[in-house]
Amino acid sequence: MWDLPPPNLAAAVAMQLGEGTLWLDSALLHPTYGRYSYFACDPYLVLRLRGDHCWVRGAERWEASGNPFPQLERLLEQHRVTAPPGLPPFVGGAVGYLGYDLGRHIERIPASTPGDLGLPDIWLGFYDVVCAVDHRAHRAWIISTGLPETRAGWRERRARARARAMQEILARAASMPRARASGDPATRLDDLDLEVHRPFYTRAVARAQEYIAAGDIFQVNLAFRADIPAPRDSLPA
Repeated sequence: MWDLPPPNLAAAVAMQLGEGTLWLDSALLHPTYGRYSYFACDPYLVLRLRGDHCWVRGAERWEASGNPFPQLERLLEQHRVTAPPGLPPFVGGAVGYLGYDLGRHIERIPASTPGDLGLPDIWLGFYDVVCAVDHRAHRAWIISTGLPETRAGWRERRARARARAMQEILARAASMPRARASGDPATRLDDLDLEVHRPFYTRAVARAQEYIAAGDIFQVNLAFRADIPAPRDSLPA
């Protein structure tokens, strides 16, 4: 591991290093809960679930069908990482998301919404090297676990090599010129492409009120998708 001045991590994210590149940004000003931000890329293992089919690619490769939770629990336990004393709380491990449609593996609910975006119900990357930025101490750490290697000597060598690679990525990113936001006018709300329109939405509100009055439910989150064209790159902005 290295102790180094904070690199230009915003530029590193803008490099678009491929699937699995992440930036966990602490927006809180709390001295404890908002202390750290994290950058990572190139997970050594990726789990995806779509419907009832699960794929794992990387350090191991396999597929499975059915209930995904036993497989998920096994992977999380097998690749568990604990931060040593004196280091930031996240030094590597699993990062990703659990989609809303994963609830169909828990409750018997109809699959009435088409999956037109083709997104996985679970996407989980397992990371062996991260850059942790300490906003309170104004320092950054590159930390590598050496996973998935388990042999002692080989694991230390992998950890050093992966940490050096991360250091080179951040050094290249920090030397990149910072892009400036263009002067293009902001997109107007009139350009919104709404998934639903007012008559449909008001009927859905009325139906939700009926369910609440009947005691079937007590709360409703009526959500819909809206698409809007982006005239400029959001990263430099």
